[in-house]
Amino acid sequence: ILLSLLLSFSCAEQMLNYQCSCNQIAYENIYKEQNDVNHLVGYSTIEDQSFSENVCDTYLNIQNTFEAGGIINSGIDSCETDMTKIAEEEVGAGNYAIDCSCECTYLSEC
Repeated sequence: ILLSLLLSFSCAEQMLNYQCSCNQIAYENIYKEQNDVNHLVGYSTIEDQSFSENVCDTYLNIQNTFEAGGIINSGIDSCETDMTKIAEEEVGAGNYAIDCSCECTYLSEC
């Protein structure tokens, strides 16, 4: 029995600790007129719902979240829709930029 327990633990996938950070930001474009031409000079934040959290999971499961249908991939799609709606309501179509991105960095074993 002890041997079967040891073998089951040695075959299990290793649990790893990741720091995952996601940007969910809508910006207003800031322009300055120069010689009758508008030039983009910066951005002003309209909405920021960015977050960060630690996740303990297998390497494969973390990678799968970024694939089509994965939770992070789907979250980025939702963010783009939500931030576009917020920005268009606030400043009008075409006068904004959005940042919907996520990355996970390996920290240690769990």
